[in-house]
Amino acid sequence: MTTMSPDSRTRALARTPRVEHVDAKRRQGTAGVLPEEDPTLRGWQPRAKVYRDPSKRAGAIARLRGLAWLLDASIRVPHTNFKIGLDPIIGLIPGIGDVLGAILSALVVREAWRLGVPKRMAARMLFNVFVELVVGTVPLIGDLFDAAWKANVRNLKLMGIWKEGVAPINDPRSRNDPRPRP
Repeated sequence: MTTMSPDSRTRALARTPRVEHVDAKRRQGTAGVLPEEDPTLRGWQPRAKVYRDPSKRAGAIARLRGLAWLLDASIRVPHTNFKIGLDPIIGLIPGIGDVLGAILSALVVREAWRLGVPKRMAARMLFNVFVELVVGTVPLIGDLFDAAWKANVRNLKLMGIWKEGVAPINDPRSRNDPRPRP
C-alpha cells in the first residue's frame, strides 16, 4: 500500500470539481468537502436532523431538482426550446388537477424548509405555489399560465440550486446519465 505525499493530496483535492472546505465548528464536528450547492454554505441550518449529514442533503437536493424538473421542465415542446412538465398536464383534470399540482409543489417547499431555508424565502416559495394554484383554476388560460409560470423551477432558483438546461442524472435523455445508451 502506498501513501500519498501532502503535495499529491493537495493536487487531488484541487482536481475535485465544485467543492469547498467547511469549518468544523460551523458543521458541528462534521468538517469535510461539500458540493457548492449545499445550502449550509449559505448559512442555513437544517431543521430536520437527517439533513445534518452532507450526503443526505445532497440526496435531498437531487430529489428536489428531479421533482421540479418532472413537474416543470421534463417535456420539450416539438420544434421549440420551450419545456413543460407534468404540472400543466395534471392541471387539465377538472376540479382536482390544480390541487394535486399544488400538493406536489408543496412537497418541494416542505423539503426546502427541512433543508433550512429562511422564513422569508419559504414564504416567497409558498407565494409562487399559491399564485400557480389560484391562476391555474381558470380553465385553459390557467393551464397555459402553469406552463409558463413554473413555480417549482422558480423556487429552486430562489434556493440557488436550479441548473438551467441540466436534466437529472437518471434521465436517459440526459448527457449526464452514466448508463450506456442503446
